[in-house]
Amino acid sequence: MQALNMGKISHYQILQLLNCLDETSDSSNWQLKNHTPYIHDLKKQLELYPECKLTVEEMAQNAFISKYHFIRSFKAEVGLTPHQFQIQNRIRKAQRLIHETDTITEVALTTGFCDQSHFIKQFEKYVGLPPLTYKYSSGIIPQNTPIPSGALVPFSDTKEI
Repeated sequence: MQALNMGKISHYQILQLLNCLDETSDSSNWQLKNHTPYIHDLKKQLELYPECKLTVEEMAQNAFISKYHFIRSFKAEVGLTPHQFQIQNRIRKAQRLIHETDTITEVALTTGFCDQSHFIKQFEKYVGLPPLTYKYSSGIIPQNTPIPSGALVPFSDTKEI
């Protein structure tokens, strides 16, 4: 019972362990080779809340596997390492938030980056543009904006090429 010390093993890990034991209780093979359910749940969590500060060590610990085996399993399942996937989802969230906030620093901190500099480097790496250039080039047109006259050309007036 000393192994179930709540200071060392979380409630989530205990539930995961009990679930795994229940699933494998009928078989004689106790090696857990398929971590797909945990990886699927983690992938969904990182998509919804990419700003969460989860280290690869914590993710692997929650899956009851080594850090290196976890990285290989995640990459085989998702196509990216856990860290790459987390950064990619943070950038996606930043692309949505960039039009709603006043400063790039606010976007950076809201999406889980430690500072503005790291955010800008990652944003430019994944998007291909710095955040401010992206913000101004992909500005959202308000719904009730009038269309200037001459901007729309009727189909009947167009010439075929």
